Amino acid sequence: SVSHNMRRSLSPATLLILVGDIAVFLATITLTLFIRHGGIPEPTIVALYRFAAPFLVALWAAGFTIFGLYDIRFVKNDPQFFDRLLRAVLFTGAVTAFLFYAIPGFGLRPLGTLAILSTVLAALAVGWRSAANTILASQRKDRILWIGITPDVLAIVRFLRANPQLGFASGAFLRLHGTESLPLHASSFSEPVWPADHPLADIVRREHITHIVLAPAVQQSPALAKALFRVVPLGV
Repeated sequence: SVSHNMRRSLSPATLLILVGDIAVFLATITLTLFIRHGGIPEPTIVALYRFAAPFLVALWAAGFTIFGLYDIRFVKNDPQFFDRLLRAVLFTGAVTAFLFYAIPGFGLRPLGTLAILSTVLAALAVGWRSAANTILASQRKDRILWIGITPDVLAIVRFLRANPQLGFASGAFLRLHGTESLPLHASSFSEPVWPADHPLADIVRREHITHIVLAPAVQQSPALAKALFRVVPLGV
């Protein structure tokens, strides 16, 4: 369900985006009120917008959720994201129109109101989400030390490079044997590659490592297993 997916993915970054979206939704309703009526209208009109606001905010948040706009994997400034955002705005606009005509209490049926709502929502959402995506992509990232260089590891590194909003960056590689760096150099990776016998704690300090990711072959190295226990006090 939508609510289950929201709870499951409500990371701090997602929560920031959701709070910003709610602010955008409320600003959209307020601006539409002023634009549609040329200033502050009479109290009965304000009461209609106030009555409609909770329904619209919930509807628009649900629509954005349906189109994956709270999935942190897609929160980046690329054509795929803005295509999702446009489709979400069009979808919420269509459902909003249906509600306007289906719920007598709304009293906001004119097509002009719907057009202004959709236009303002699209403009504010694009502006806010572009800024939010940029902030998430540039924030401080956790740095990963990869122990073992395998095709799977390199694929994950490429994925993290393409998705900086996830908050992870590759810090360095540690070889498990002498020839392991050959596919790395062939793939044009720029992270430093440390020899298998280099002290692990020294790498963690030098490269400001916050996470260590282990290839399955690490299980065959008792010496490396002991070294991992020694870096536990470093908070990795």
